Amino acid sequence: MPHILIKRNLSESVLSQIPILRQIRRLMDIINENDGIKMTETGNLPTRIVKELYPLGVPDWFVEFGYSKVYREDKLECIKLMHFLAKTCGAVRMFKGKLILTKKGKEWLQDPWSLLCELIHTVVWKIDNGGMDAYMIGNINSGIPDALMLLYKYGSEPREAQFYAEEFAKVCPAIMDISDELSYRDITLYRSRCFSTRIITRGLFLFGVAECIEGKYDSSENKMKPDMIVRKALFDEIFEYVESIPERLLQDDDSPACSTSTITLNSKAEAFALISALRSFNPSNDKLLN
Repeated sequence: MPHILIKRNLSESVLSQIPILRQIRRLMDIINENDGIKMTETGNLPTRIVKELYPLGVPDWFVEFGYSKVYREDKLECIKLMHFLAKTCGAVRMFKGKLILTKKGKEWLQDPWSLLCELIHTVVWKIDNGGMDAYMIGNINSGIPDALMLLYKYGSEPREAQFYAEEFAKVCPAIMDISDELSYRDITLYRSRCFSTRIITRGLFLFGVAECIEGKYDSSENKMKPDMIVRKALFDEIFEYVESIPERLLQDDDSPACSTSTITLNSKAEAFALISALRSFNPSNDKLLN
């Protein structure tokens, strides 16, 4: 069975190009340097922290087009998502009005690769970014490993978002499960835009490996150009494709194991690095299932 893996020995120059990782690592550094961050009365990051972190992550549409300013966390979707992911992956937590590092977060200060693996696992299994939009389609985040495989297979050149959405629907039927209450003139376009928003813009774009380029109006043809999905150069820097699980991932006698029904991996981080296996990872008992 083919797999997509996170490469094990990623250089700092590669790690520093991953927007969400770069942002969360800086947040963790600030916490570590200041013995925590005192939050606002509403539980948000203070403005000075927001202003420092914003340029490190993915851009906010409203800021980039001049409709908003970098000021408050609760007004910036990208900062809210970063803060949420940092908490949900287990890197930071609240304690007496301050944001502090967890025990695991302190370990990740020196191990950004494991933090990256945990962040990808979190995006795939622990969040439903559908709560941030109005698409009447269920949670499709668990299909991100399949989207990575599609990008590996077809991403050598830009392709229409609709093409990827149709291929994605073959392996992730959840995107076909549309509410009966929906009234939309073009269901295919609706699915395409849902895929682009949830899987690309709020998923893989966070890691700098793919981007959706919105189609513009073409006055000469009097129609909108289609949205295009682009696989970024960083994709090949972070991921590798293998036909079978490399022996280096299998447990040795001195390593803590992550048990599976068919294989035993060195650790949970190694299990998370096995991206294609995430589609069947059961987060409730830390076992990879067939």
